[in-house]
Amino acid sequence: MPYKTPKHIQEIKDAKYKHIIDVALRLFSEKGYQSTSIQNICSEAGISVGSIYFYFPNKKCIFDAVYNSIQSKYLKPLKVVLGEETHIKEIISEYIRGQVHALISSNIHEVNFFLTNRAQLRENRNDHLKEMIIYFKEYFDEAVKTRQMKPQNTELAASTFIYSVSYTIGHIFVYKLDYQEEELINFLINYSVQGLGLKG
Repeated sequence: MPYKTPKHIQEIKDAKYKHIIDVALRLFSEKGYQSTSIQNICSEAGISVGSIYFYFPNKKCIFDAVYNSIQSKYLKPLKVVLGEETHIKEIISEYIRGQVHALISSNIHEVNFFLTNRAQLRENRNDHLKEMIIYFKEYFDEAVKTRQMKPQNTELAASTFIYSVSYTIGHIFVYKLDYQEEELINFLINYSVQGLGLKG
């Protein structure tokens, strides 16, 4: 029988993992990836350099874990909502609402994490967008089958949809443009509905 970590021990490990992530988020957002060292994170978190390697093999893994924790915070509830929808217009509307809400509701450390580490995040961001393209291609394939969407190359349609929404929101985010939440949501929904050639 494989060894199972006792519940109270696992809770301590999970709490320390989250503490490291929280500290790293703050440091990466304030100083950037290049100027933040493992030693900085350990000092701020109040742990030894040796013990942090039980959780992360290197700084890049800590950085990736911070990014994934932010993405998960907003994507998990969004995927639940999307899983309950069957109409393609509602699916793209909920996705856009979720993306815009994530931008609006991000805390100061999350905002600065993305602004300060744009170059470092390029690979993470591309991997995330590729995942969402695969996800939406499946939705679009089903929409074509059920005649909610005109026959088309659904991979290109998914790529165009995901990148246009992502980069529009990113542009507003980076340059701090002044748009009302509902104004932005409605524009992106209407633009996407027209661009994808959705029926009815």
